[in-house]
Amino acid sequence: MIKKSDESVEFNVSNVQVKAGYVLHFGTCEGVLKKGDVVIQILDTRRRRLVMNNHTGTHVLNFALRSVLGNDCDQKGSLVAPDRLRFDFTNKGAMTVQQIKAVEDVTKSVISKNSPVYAKNAPLNVAKTVNGVRAMFDEHYPDPVRIVSVGIPVDDLVSNPTGPLGMTAPVEFCGGTHLHRSGHIGDFVISSEEAIAKGIRRIVALTGPEASKAIKKAELFENELNEIKSRIDGGDSSKEISKRITELMEEISQATIQYWKKDELRNALKGIKKVLDEKEKTAKNAVINIVNEEAKKIISENLNKPVIVSELRAFSNTKALDGALKQVKAITPVTSAMFFSVDNDAKKIFCLCSVSKDAVAQGLTANEWVAKISPILQGKGGGKAESAQASGSNTAGLQEAIKQAKEFAESKLTGGSNADRKVLYATEKNYKTYLCLISGNYGNVKLELRPADKTENVFEFPALKDGEDWISTANAVAWYLSNAELKTKNSKEAAQIWQWLNFATSELAPAVCNMIASGVRKDIAKRCKEELDRMLVMLDSILLRRTYLASERLTLGDIAVFCSLLPLFEKVLDGKTQKSYVNLNRWFHTVYNQPKVKSVVDVKLLK
Repeated sequence: MIKKSDESVEFNVSNVQVKAGYVLHFGTCEGVLKKGDVVIQILDTRRRRLVMNNHTGTHVLNFALRSVLGNDCDQKGSLVAPDRLRFDFTNKGAMTVQQIKAVEDVTKSVISKNSPVYAKNAPLNVAKTVNGVRAMFDEHYPDPVRIVSVGIPVDDLVSNPTGPLGMTAPVEFCGGTHLHRSGHIGDFVISSEEAIAKGIRRIVALTGPEASKAIKKAELFENELNEIKSRIDGGDSSKEISKRITELMEEISQATIQYWKKDELRNALKGIKKVLDEKEKTAKNAVINIVNEEAKKIISENLNKPVIVSELRAFSNTKALDGALKQVKAITPVTSAMFFSVDNDAKKIFCLCSVSKDAVAQGLTANEWVAKISPILQGKGGGKAESAQASGSNTAGLQEAIKQAKEFAESKLTGGSNADRKVLYATEKNYKTYLCLISGNYGNVKLELRPADKTENVFEFPALKDGEDWISTANAVAWYLSNAELKTKNSKEAAQIWQWLNFATSELAPAVCNMIASGVRKDIAKRCKEELDRMLVMLDSILLRRTYLASERLTLGDIAVFCSLLPLFEKVLDGKTQKSYVNLNRWFHTVYNQPKVKSVVDVKLLK
């Protein structure tokens, strides 16, 4: 309403009620209105029409629910808005998709009949006896009460209230605004059904233009689904389709469309995805078989050769490449191999390699091998001494990568320009050997590992031969091989590092060895355990306020103590026991996870 003499004064009506013959308007006022003011009423006909659509739609939906679910289905609340309707009702459990579609079909059937919508007041005591009338009987209704009926005149219902007519059409007590005919509702869609409380369900539905939009959107989804299905039937099984199926599934789940149609589309997509997955699985197995045959041929042509570098047509199937490497290990264990594969669809190039133990001893490590070709692939890689892998995006770099990989491996295994390689005589997988190898890693020293045996000028192993010179004992070798990062120019810190080196090799390591050794006398074993417990408590206490032992950075002292403790964490200290040494455990795993440590230490710790 707008004040006639001052259009800046407005009264926005939100509700209208008739009470005792008076028409009452409820709303909010902007400005001042007083008795006697003349106003101009402006009806929002567009909004009113949409509300009428949804209100009459609610009545028809109520009838359809009773038709499908039975007379125990009662209304518990509703909302009629311009863009949707909401209806709450009793039901023992969630409606099935078939029931929801049936309710939608009954509703659309009533709409399609385009029946007149009748509205008339009737005495309350008579109205309550009308067979099939829908009302919330715990509410207070006026007398007389207004009956709204779709398709059956109110007079016919009131004249024979116990007759069957009320059960065949939507009949309700209602004082609201409605359409003239059921056909004016237009399209109808149930978009959701959910629980809002125990035994109470809620349906959200759309009518008219909003329902038409939902139906159109569902048609677009179905068209795309059919297009995807046609592409797959035509033999297309690219990753792009698989990705689009996943995206479309999510779009459909979030969309406002028919509830039953959403379920139908999602199930269809799941079926298509299953077919696609089966095709992909079959294709992968076929690739593995082809690659296996290719690998057998390559291996037979290169039996017992030190290096194989080749391309295999595995596409993105790195499992097939790994299988080829396993064949190399089984058929020609002295051979180190690197296999490449290009997937042009994914615009990716892959590389996997394995290195024999003999080749590792000669200086060729898998992680260094892939590091050499990773820049050519424009990617990254990593691994350990005997196995590694890399991937990148430069598919055009395949031939250059193969060339560089061959040259690098051959230079390592034939000596090449590696005159600076030093030979370490030591026992494999020994804590002293680990100390020397890790130190060499930090010093970027190429080491050739050979078995420890009786050699001239060697009084203790590990022993390092550098040219004509020999260096013996693990601590001396480690100090010589490590870089300035693990040592220090500070004399005080250097003294502390040597303190921990000596502690590790002369006190800690013997106690650990006796602890894990078999056949040790019980009294000696007991003393060793007590001594070891004392050392572990001491280390845990020291590391309470320190990140590392001798400095605020990793030093050779940390590496030495770590290597001495390694057998303990590998064979004795389970996860529960480790937790009792919180600080020591934190420090140990910090050292263990250093890349230059982990590339040497091939040990599985207890958990």
